[in-house]
Amino acid sequence: TSAVINLLPFLTRNLNDPSGIFLGINHYSNALILIDVFKARNANINIFGTSGSGKSVTAKLIMLRLALRGVQNIIIDPEGEYVELTKELGGRVFAFDNNNGIDPFILVSESGSEIANNIQVLKHFLTYFIQAKNQDSSILDKVLLQTFLNPGIINFAKFIWLLKDCIGEESGIYQDMQQLAYGSLSGLFNNHKELNYNGAFVCFDLSKLQTDEQKIPLMYIIGNLINRVIDKKELQTMIFIDEAHKMLHDEVTTSFYIDLVKTARKRKAGVVTITQNPEDFKESDNSKTIITQAETSILLKQSSASINFIGRFELFRLTKRECTDLSTFNVGEALFIREKEHIFIDVFPFTSEQGLVFTNNNGHN
Repeated sequence: TSAVINLLPFLTRNLNDPSGIFLGINHYSNALILIDVFKARNANINIFGTSGSGKSVTAKLIMLRLALRGVQNIIIDPEGEYVELTKELGGRVFAFDNNNGIDPFILVSESGSEIANNIQVLKHFLTYFIQAKNQDSSILDKVLLQTFLNPGIINFAKFIWLLKDCIGEESGIYQDMQQLAYGSLSGLFNNHKELNYNGAFVCFDLSKLQTDEQKIPLMYIIGNLINRVIDKKELQTMIFIDEAHKMLHDEVTTSFYIDLVKTARKRKAGVVTITQNPEDFKESDNSKTIITQAETSILLKQSSASINFIGRFELFRLTKRECTDLSTFNVGEALFIREKEHIFIDVFPFTSEQGLVFTNNNGHN
């Protein structure tokens, strides 16, 4: 039968759920593919594809069609891919730069979580800006605890004042923290921005930040805030994380991402992981769990390195023919994997959607 499988590598089973969203057309049977992501074991989705394969357009189409079903879309957007779509649909865009920042202390303290959890989140956040030679977890823990227990508002300025009082101006940690208070990152993490998470679309735009050293800590703190907000929501929510490999920066951030994916279903939520390279999700740090915890995967055109990684770890149990075809897909062609079914689909926007999902005149971005 192996010869027959190579000739007919894709199953032609139709998925047609009247309560679902349109995802594409079965390449072989021309049947419509409609799925309700919230009816599966979980609502998590992987979208993997090389640059120019149609990742962003696929993600935008899912957002649009979920919104029509009353699902809220929250987007962590490092490159500004989804800003115009959010604006066009009347959603909320929170853009971050040195003149338009947030105060993580205020946001975390307002989340209603326990003090111990808040301290752990902030402690890891602050370590992004402390040199290795100056790292001292016990000092951070002590000063953060004082920040929460001392009377008055809880904010970054209070933390800096207590840090100076506790260890002095000459200490390494205090000097490193000055970049947040007065240095190159001044204004990014010591401004108070009120974040309203209501609405069908909420986009956190990090595109004005110049480096990953600025983006990754913000992605971590925003991810934690979203995680706590969806605990209190009744409506279904999809969390889109573009450039998701940035969330695998270190052990703590990776563990947070894994936990978010594993527990989303309990909060009527799903996580959409969007990135070019599946091989960024490694066996060694358990980040591969993020891939395996998604009931739905959309594989657009893949690089040779990605195909080798997928095949080596048998992530999606692909046939050799499927692996070969993934390297030759045209824009918008994808292998759709759900509940162990593999279907070759064509993903495309309707005429009414094209102006919303295309960022240029060349088709898929």
